[in-house]
Amino acid sequence: MTEFVPSSFEGIPVLNNQRSWFFNYAAYRKSGDIDRLWEVFVAAARLVVAWKAAAGITDDMQSAAEAAVQDRCVSDGGVRSARDTFVRAYDEAMEVWGTAWNLTTGLFWAHPWDFPSLDSHSRLYIQERLGQKILTQKKGSPCDGATYLALREQLTVLFSGESYPVHSFPALSLEAGRYSSALTAGSATGRALELCMADGEQEQLHGTDDAGCQGSTDGADETVQLVRPALPYAVQDILDDGCFLDEAAVERMLKRLREKKNLILQGPPGTGKTWLAKRLAFALMGQKDEGRVRAVQFHPNLSYEDFVRGWRPAGDGRLQLADGVFMQAIAAAQMRPDARFVVLIEEINRGNPAQIFGELLTLIEASKRNPSEALELTYPDADGNRQLVHVPENLYVIGTMNLADRSLALVDMALRRRFAFVALEPKLGDAWRRWVVGQ
Repeated sequence: MTEFVPSSFEGIPVLNNQRSWFFNYAAYRKSGDIDRLWEVFVAAARLVVAWKAAAGITDDMQSAAEAAVQDRCVSDGGVRSARDTFVRAYDEAMEVWGTAWNLTTGLFWAHPWDFPSLDSHSRLYIQERLGQKILTQKKGSPCDGATYLALREQLTVLFSGESYPVHSFPALSLEAGRYSSALTAGSATGRALELCMADGEQEQLHGTDDAGCQGSTDGADETVQLVRPALPYAVQDILDDGCFLDEAAVERMLKRLREKKNLILQGPPGTGKTWLAKRLAFALMGQKDEGRVRAVQFHPNLSYEDFVRGWRPAGDGRLQLADGVFMQAIAAAQMRPDARFVVLIEEINRGNPAQIFGELLTLIEASKRNPSEALELTYPDADGNRQLVHVPENLYVIGTMNLADRSLALVDMALRRRFAFVALEPKLGDAWRRWVVGQ
């Protein structure tokens, strides 16, 4: 059979195929994981054959085994059987860490004309541009096999419409990339949302929460490296890491942080403020997940424009409005309301907190963390829109404060009202002695 060389490759899958790579680190791989994944793709191949058989489509290059499967599908109405087998295999594969939404991208690469990829860009395009909902049993989790096939079948029907934006799954993938790029071009908020999805999602890896969106959608930036699942982390882990405080003291700190939403560890140098702040963040989240912790150092030259939103060089001689660390953290937390996020502020009194926070100093108060208390920021967003902003319930702030440095700014009452303060002092007790002796 003769095939012509294509003049355009716009019908070829454009996503980097590293998203279809599911082999995990050996330490996190279970004995049956590879077999589970293998069964999905075997079931997918048989389902494609069944679809073709039901539609009366023949393939001149079909193998004898495929022909046998096709004959069986025709004789026993095997589409339903093949479909059920695929759904079971798909759902079992979802238990393998590292699959999640990535599994759909693997199916897309194996059968680009038969299965859609539900990577972050495609999901955005399907829901916002095509108006099709992607139902999931749990927020932040991928859909199950039955839902995936139902969406696939729904899209296949819609592709036949002449006025429909796309007419195939490869075309959908291509347009999804373009759509996502257009939305995020020049937008710092968009980039923050993308990083969120990249960190937590890595296309929604099991063992993490949903980080995740990618950067720009050209092939290079779509590369995803599987990360190790976030390890559970609790108060006992803080103590095991070498904390000299007792369990009750650490529990009290976490309780105040949960209630107040904002906590400052204050004390002289060398009392472990920074060390403890990060581990309190992990214990609060219940996981040792670096992707949900943002750290920033306050200093005299730091401004509202750096921390919240302000003008930045665009690289072409112009200035553009860009979001700072705190607004990026807000965007990330709003994308995943089921997970906790933490902003760590080193030396919070080395800058001018009231000036740096601006109107957000009001919004970080625990009682004002809801949309009804939202305020406009000093600057509009990158698109020139003045949207109301509120600090979500799942975003926490932990600061450190050095009391020994005379060059530090005074902390006003407005800040003190919104933070719980914990004093740290040198502890040379039994815990310290055991740690020293153990070394």
